[in-house]
Amino acid sequence: MMSLRDTGDGLVIAYPFWIGLLFLGFGIALAAYVASKFEWKVKTFTSLAAAGIGLWGGAYFLSFRATLAPDGARVYAFMRYSGAVDWRQVAGVVLEPRPGKGNPMYVVMRGTNFEINVTDLNSAERERVLAFSQARLGRK
Repeated sequence: MMSLRDTGDGLVIAYPFWIGLLFLGFGIALAAYVASKFEWKVKTFTSLAAAGIGLWGGAYFLSFRATLAPDGARVYAFMRYSGAVDWRQVAGVVLEPRPGKGNPMYVVMRGTNFEINVTDLNSAERERVLAFSQARLGRK
């Protein structure tokens, strides 16, 4: 569901805007419903937790951006990722599968602790990200 965009001098990986809006809408609607029918019950707390997860998910999907630029790579997502790396710090770039549901795939920058989750990109887009990153290593 992620999208890969070419910015002219780099690449940007992000989720479509509508996904974040969908989660935010769900969280806001559920929170409003709970507030209008508020009673101290276990069901209320479960609904509030679901609303909180919806709001957090919306903020995450709206804010997720991984940027690969000529000078380095940056990734940010609300309360999840925040990091940057200069290409001069990177010893190598590999596409690494990880154990887990859906066969998670990460672009890992060797020599640093920087990685980008590219599970939701198709294989051609993953290869584009890998090729772009590897091409920058020679420009130290």
